[in-house]
Amino acid sequence: MATALRWLGTLTQLGLVETIPCPTDLRVRNLRLTPKGLATMVNLLTELNASSI
Repeated sequence: MATALRWLGTLTQLGLVETIPCPTDLRVRNLRLTPKGLATMVNLLTELNASSI
């Protein structure tokens, strides 16, 4: 399994992202941040921004 797929599996298991099937092409899966994933990203970016000042 490719590294990217392993990371996506981990992020999905942690509840940070969800996959959404494409209605027109069943081979395609779209990704979306969950509310938990969005909050995590905001916290990480805030910390990163604060540490670079």
